[in-house]
Order: sequence, then C-alpha cells, then structure tokens
Amino acid sequence: MSIYRRTIITLDDTQTKIDYMLFCVFERLWPDMISPNSYHKHPKGKNFNNDNRFDICVHVDEINIEDNVEENPLPHVTLMGPVQMLWGDMRRDPDFGNQGFIIKKGHYDIDSVADMLPESKSVQQIWAWFDLQRKMYNYLGNHDINLDKIGSFTQKHLGINLAENPLHIGCIYVVEYSPIKAVHIEAVPMIPALRCEIDWRYGAVKENVHIKVTEKVIGKQSISNEFIQEVKTGETFVLVKMSDTPKQIDIDIENATGEIYYFLRNVAFIGAIISPISKTTKKGKNSLIATEVVGLEHYLRPAILKKEAKDKRARMEFVYFDGDPNKKLENKKVAMDCVKELLGRAKNQLIIADPYFALDQFIEYIVSLANKEDIKIIIVNCKEQLETVAHGKNKSFQDIENEIKAFVTEYNEKSSRNQISVYSTIGQGRLHDRFILTENEGWLIGSSLSEFGNRACCIIKLSDSAHMELNLLIRSWCEDRNISYKIN
Repeated sequence: MSIYRRTIITLDDTQTKIDYMLFCVFERLWPDMISPNSYHKHPKGKNFNNDNRFDICVHVDEINIEDNVEENPLPHVTLMGPVQMLWGDMRRDPDFGNQGFIIKKGHYDIDSVADMLPESKSVQQIWAWFDLQRKMYNYLGNHDINLDKIGSFTQKHLGINLAENPLHIGCIYVVEYSPIKAVHIEAVPMIPALRCEIDWRYGAVKENVHIKVTEKVIGKQSISNEFIQEVKTGETFVLVKMSDTPKQIDIDIENATGEIYYFLRNVAFIGAIISPISKTTKKGKNSLIATEVVGLEHYLRPAILKKEAKDKRARMEFVYFDGDPNKKLENKKVAMDCVKELLGRAKNQLIIADPYFALDQFIEYIVSLANKEDIKIIIVNCKEQLETVAHGKNKSFQDIENEIKAFVTEYNEKSSRNQISVYSTIGQGRLHDRFILTENEGWLIGSSLSEFGNRACCIIKLSDSAHMELNLLIRSWCEDRNISYKIN
C-alpha cells in the first residue's frame, strides 16, 4: 500500500448532478513528503461561468491505495460519487509494461507537461492518459464555458493555469518521485574535481548508483568529455575527478539498471560557485535551469564563517559574549578590555551614550584616558536611569549627580588638554541603546557598560552613514535644554 496525493479538477453540472473530470494528477509520496495531518483541500468556484449551472472545484487529498496506480489510475478518479470522464480514443503513454518518461520541473524536455505538474526539484517519472479526440475540451466549447475563468481558478488554488495549457484538459498523470531528493555539488579547490553529495529521501534505499558528469563544449573545445564515478551502497559523498576545473557541465545519476534518478543540465561555475543559466522556453518565458547557489560554502561554510568571525572580532566589527554564568568574571574582564580598545581609538573626539553611565563607569573607563591629549569627551546618560542606579545603592539621585560632578571637575583640572562634558537626558525612553563614537568610527554596545559582559551581548560596528547620523543626533540632544541638561 502506498500513499498518493490525488488532485482532481472537476466541472460540476448542477442540473444533471454530474461531475466531469477536467484534469487529474496522482503523486506517489515518499514518507518525508506526507503531510503530518490528514491533508484535504476542496476550494469551489460556484457559478463561475455566470450561467447558474456549472461550478468548478479542486479536490486535493492524500489517500492510501493498494493498487499500482501507474498501471491503471481510472478506478481511483472518484470522489464521494463517480466522476465522469469524457473520453473517445483513450491512450496511455508510455505503453503498458514500460517505465514512465522522465521529467524534472524547470526542464522542458516534454513541452508544457512540466507546467502542469506539481512543483518539485526531484526527478519525476510520469505516466499519462489522454484522449486523442479531446472530448472534454469540446464539451467546454459546446457549453460556452469560459476557459480563462477556469485558468484563473486553477492558477489561484494549484499554481497551474489550465487555460494556458488546454491540451492537458481531460488528461490524467501519475507521478513517482526519485528516491534522490537533491544533489549538492561543488568544485574542489586546488584539484580538477567535483564533489557531490546525494540527499536521499527518507525511507529510500541508498543503493549503488553512478554519477556521470558531462563537460559541455565551450569555446574551441570540439568534444565533450564524460567522467563517471560509482557511489557505493550506503554512501552519500563522492569525488568525481576531471581533466580540468569544471566550467559548464551536465550531471546524470543512474542506478545499476540505467534508470535515471536525478539530473541537472547546463550547470555553470564561476570559480567554485555554481551559477544559474537562463533558458528560454517555447513560450518565451525565462526559466532558471540551476536555481540553487551552492559551492565551497556547502562544505566549508562553517570553517569560512569561523574565520570570518575571528577576523571581525580582531577588527572589532562584531564581538559576541556568550553570557555563560560560569565565566562571568572572565567575560567581564574581556568585555572591559574590548571597550577600552574602542575608547583608545579616539584621537580628538569621544562620545559615550549610555543611560546608566555613573561614577563607577567613569573610574573603569575614563581614568585610563587621562594621559591622552586633546580629546573632547562627551558622556550622555539619562536622569531617570540614574535614579534607578541611586535606588539600587540606597542613595539619592542628587548623591549620584554630585559624585559625577566631583569626578569630572577633578579630572578636567588635572587634565587641562583632555576635557569631559556630561549631559543627562530628560524623559523616560529618550536614550535606550548604548553607543561609542570616535571621530571616524562608531559601535553599538548591546548592554550598559556597568553590566557589559555579564550576559549574552555583543559589539557591532556602525556603518559610516549610521556613525554620521548618530553623531549629529547626540550632539543635537546636548545642545537642546528641552532634551538634556549639563551636569558639570
């Protein structure tokens, strides 16, 4: 017994109570394709033809079927009652006893069939039943059925336009998907080879297959080269050695009997990265043959990202602290060192915007700048948040403010060429995020400096435009007495 997703489009005659089959597809599903809950979809377009007679309906179900539907789907084209199939000279393609023809969505080996089948990146094996006399299509014409309205309805609910593909009206298709869900490929650096990873479907037997890579004719090359590599039972990775770095290739994967499980066409590489090639169909539409971007990143991405993170941390572009409570003291020290490094980059301007910046932070971060010369330091905190600091220390806000005044006065007297100005914003919520701005660079700090490093947080470098905007904004706050007042 197998599970099939059955899609039937019907034209319902409300006068005769007969449901006519317009189109039908059976998809044999692998376990990883089955919906977690029983799937049913039955949208209906009542009186869509404005004749008070005909309705159109889409019926999609997942059902258990014991028979081999590819041999004879006709007994299973049923709903609550029988579905009428208007057939004159019914044919099956391919003939009985033969395997279905192979097609993959996006490849127009068989004109327009791909447009009518469910979207899938997997190879599909197809069996078709059709009427040479096209009686269902003629029935629509004889009853003045608006084909465009049928197309709009099917496009909306199935993503296929039956009006644009009238040859398929009255047809039945049975689809079986390859046991290979996807194949990931990449050019191997330093050596002429292609690395392939087969993504088998859940429940599929990882059998012995052959990967054939065909090198396309490019430029003055007169013949195409083929490279074949066996993938043994149970394996998923293989290295296909080639005579040169791949540039444009076709890929076919076949089992021991020659049955095609998967293929890709016109895969182009720019360096080690796969690039989609555009193909124009007979309808004039552009279709991407290789829609995925894969390459070195597929296997090396973790290592590449790890190196990139290390480089960004060294450049102070992105620094992350994990908030591990067992490393709180260690993280706090590293975080302070990172902040001091940012502050040390200032040559003539330094702005620190932190609503909780109080005496402890002046001692931790500003004292070390006393030996630098000609730096104008601006500190912006928030009156309401300083009141919270005062409450936590069993002090009054005035005590906290006086501590800041005393520190700044003494600092400015001892460091005549390195001056501090402190502004406190008024009103809850004016300042939330924490920023450090020098004359040329700026950073967003994920936590107040009083707690920085204790919990998961990060340092993110600002873009040049963000640095400029924040510099102008914070300075405007300092100049507006309705927004802030100067503590010192």
